[in-house]
Amino acid sequence: MHFRSPNDKTKKLLTGLAGLLYCGAVFADDVSGSDSLLCYGLSAARCEIGEACEAVAPWQLNLPDFVKLDLRGKRIQTTAGSAEQRETPLQTVQRSNGKILIQGVQGERAFSWVISEMSGEGTLSVAGHGQGVTVFTVCTPVDKL
Repeated sequence: MHFRSPNDKTKKLLTGLAGLLYCGAVFADDVSGSDSLLCYGLSAARCEIGEACEAVAPWQLNLPDFVKLDLRGKRIQTTAGSAEQRETPLQTVQRSNGKILIQGVQGERAFSWVISEMSGEGTLSVAGHGQGVTVFTVCTPVDKL
């Protein structure tokens, strides 16, 4: 059996894919004690009653690429560079056992977000009538940018 050596396009594609996969680990950071975070959605899944869950890119769910979490002010907002300026209040923000626990409501949807203070990695879950979305996130302190 003979394998062809990869051409330049293949090498660039593989390098780019490896960079994208590694990106989350590089971006996530220790967020202990930080009250202002910048977060990015890495991947998502959408589920509806009676249908199989499907993996989707966060942008396909009309989620902004980046959001700023103001834990002290209890709000999530899009960044200044976002195409749409949005802001959502947070009902609860709590720190417990190395985790940041966030809950809120927007319209007819409820959401919960758990972020590890040590790694900045998080899981955001949004529930509506008959449907749910889970987004895996990475966050970094704004003051370390």
